[in-house]
Amino acid sequence: MLRRYAIRSTVTLALTGSFFFPAGCREPEAVEELPPRAIRWMEVKGDLPADERVISGIVTSIDETSLAFEVGGTVLEVVVRLGDEVKRGDVLARLDPEPFELAVRDAEAELADIVARKQAAEANYQRTRELFEADVASRQELDRDTARRESTASRVEAARARLNLTQRDLRRSVLRAPFDGSISVREVDPAMELASGQVVFEMDSRESGLRIEVQIPETLISRVERGAEVEVQFPSALSSSGETPEAPARATISEVGTRAGSGNAFPVRADFIEPPAGVRPGMTAEVKLSLAQVDAKALGIDGFLVPFSAVHVGANEQFSVFVFDQGSSSVRRRPVETGGVRDNDVAVLLGLEHGDVIATAGVSFLSDGQTVRLLQDGLGAAGR
Repeated sequence: MLRRYAIRSTVTLALTGSFFFPAGCREPEAVEELPPRAIRWMEVKGDLPADERVISGIVTSIDETSLAFEVGGTVLEVVVRLGDEVKRGDVLARLDPEPFELAVRDAEAELADIVARKQAAEANYQRTRELFEADVASRQELDRDTARRESTASRVEAARARLNLTQRDLRRSVLRAPFDGSISVREVDPAMELASGQVVFEMDSRESGLRIEVQIPETLISRVERGAEVEVQFPSALSSSGETPEAPARATISEVGTRAGSGNAFPVRADFIEPPAGVRPGMTAEVKLSLAQVDAKALGIDGFLVPFSAVHVGANEQFSVFVFDQGSSSVRRRPVETGGVRDNDVAVLLGLEHGDVIATAGVSFLSDGQTVRLLQDGLGAAGR
């Protein structure tokens, strides 16, 4: 129940000469009526109005990669340090080349030996063929030398392939930058024994730009659209004066995940239109999403969505809302039947109609028939 407060006015007794006002003749106390309570409100509609939400995310490079040697060995030299800027093709680290050089020499020797055998087999085949055509050599001898020639030719190809592989391993004992960027992780030092494929560096591309990665709850993902622009703030970034935050950066949503991860949240990525100065991968960002207006039925909601704060819970857990009557400028308690919840809203299945104006805050201080006024500060149809 609304409580009315009486403001007592002080009565000043004016005494002039022998005249005074007896106590029984005091003027009645004046009681000032409080103005109607101002309420936050919303207009009930069959859709979810456009809304804004702020969700924390992490800055990452659009192109980032983990680097590893494709061959195992002992680290001979590490050329770069953590945070170094590198260009495409720059040497990052080297393995001890001796085992790979020895493998190349061995493969070269094997290839030379097989090539010599092939030449000898080719000469024997030509001689036997001439003798066969002169009816001196038999068909069996010709077939034998033909098979030897073909066999050595195949072994030459195999030896040449092995040589190519050892030469490739030698080249891959030197790790180079795949693009212009910076070293974000270094997990290697000289004299370390590395296995093939063991990650030693992580690089962030300088060419591709930066993006923000956020996790969107399943209740909001259907309202996130690819191509929409978002505002991005950095809690740790201050202006040059060190007092006020920089103006928000702008980014465009480029990827919207179709499968939920941990916590039933969907991955969403937004690429910076122009990355602010001083922003680096790994920094925390706050993304302001402008959620599109959608039809509630399209989301499987049978009823109207209203904020939890608009629902009054009475005795025996009976739910009601306060509906504004424009004619009398008062609110009327109306029982409602509720359904499930979605994010910070509750579904009202029965008791409300499209266009009803309801109170959305302080309902426990309202009473049936109480005179109120609607706040005019933009908390209308978007009362949430």
